[in-house]
Parts: sequence; C-alpha cells; structure tokens
Amino acid sequence: MYRFNRNGGSVSTVRVACVRLVCFCAMLSAGVAQQSTVPRSREVNDAGRFFAGLPGEAGSSFARFEAGADWKEHRHLLDAAWVKAETGLINGLRDFQKQELGGAPLANSTVFYPFGGPDSLTATLCFPRSPMYVIVGLEPAGTLPTAEQLAKKDMARYLGGLRETTASVLGRSFFITREMDRQFRGQVTDGLLVPILHLLTRTQHTVLGFRYVRLDDEGRVIGR
Repeated sequence: MYRFNRNGGSVSTVRVACVRLVCFCAMLSAGVAQQSTVPRSREVNDAGRFFAGLPGEAGSSFARFEAGADWKEHRHLLDAAWVKAETGLINGLRDFQKQELGGAPLANSTVFYPFGGPDSLTATLCFPRSPMYVIVGLEPAGTLPTAEQLAKKDMARYLGGLRETTASVLGRSFFITREMDRQFRGQVTDGLLVPILHLLTRTQHTVLGFRYVRLDDEGRVIGR
C-alpha cells in the first residue's frame, strides 16, 4: 500500500508544488488518513526524471548518464510512447474527469484505489484536486536506486526494462497482473516506487520526498 499527498500550488495548473509519496506495508485502517512527516530530498525527484526520460535539473546526480546513447534512446522511445498516450488515453481520461468526476463531493476527497499497484496515472488524472491518494497493491514498495548503483548496471538492459514496466498502462490503460508479478519482484525493479516516480514526473508533478511507514495495531502511522 502507498499513499501520497498533494499540498500547495494552484489547482488550475497541471504542475503540483508538492507530491509527498509514502510507501506502506500494512493493512488499511482508519488511521491511514493521519498525516506523517516526510523528509525532503531532491534525489527522489532527480531519480524520477531519469526513469521517465526527462532531462535532469541542475545538480542532478543522474545527469552524468544523459550524454550516453542508451539514455538518449530511452528518452526518445518514452517521448514517443507518451505522445501516443496523450492523444488517446490521457486526453480521454481528462475529458471523462471533466464530464463525470468534477463535482464538489469528489473534487477535494481522499482517493482510495484498491489493487491499483503503481497506477498513480489514473488516480491523479481522474481526481486531480484530491489532497490524498491511498493506493493498495500486492507488490513490494521497493527502494530508490542511487546514481552510484545505476552506474554498475547494464544501462541499455535496465532502461529497456523500465520502459516495459509502464508500457501496458500507457498502451492499454492498466497494468497486467502477471507482468507486475514478474517485473516488480526483482527482475526489473524491487517494487513499485520506480514506476510510480516515472508516472508522476511525466505528468508534471514534482516529488519532494518519500518515507516508509507501517500501521500499528491501533491504526497509527509509524516509521518503518
């Protein structure tokens, strides 16, 4: 299970001033809505931009990879995939949101998305003004790779695997359970954090940090 909050920024703009991502490994309870402090680190947003094929901001530790042919191809292929998704899936979801999901009861309510996996795309497009998204998945939360760890990988193979993890949601609008079970348990990533960051940064969100937590027996959010 993971949760992220949206704070600040104008609701009339696409870019969000803050998206806080909190990964859970616990059952949902009444206490999930409690606020928790998330440590801020630019590393998570820098990593998200790298995964998503977006140029890094000044000072990014991942910028060293952008001159390589593997990352340039990664960016080119993702640009094409997202352009195709924009003209079909994304524009369709935005139109549906305006027509069916823009009412006052929904505009500022918490989104609960059971079995959503890493699908932050559908959640944020359909409910762009929601202050909190609680998305439940069976896969591990995952960890954030550092630039030093990535430097030791076969970059072409790694980036190709990352593209595969989001190909189904961009092409079909949903993640395929069988593929998720293979991709997010070690073969490509060790969990859902990496594809979540990809989807958030590609939809013009800025991620300020993340934190692992769990719920205790009384439903209180505590550090993990």
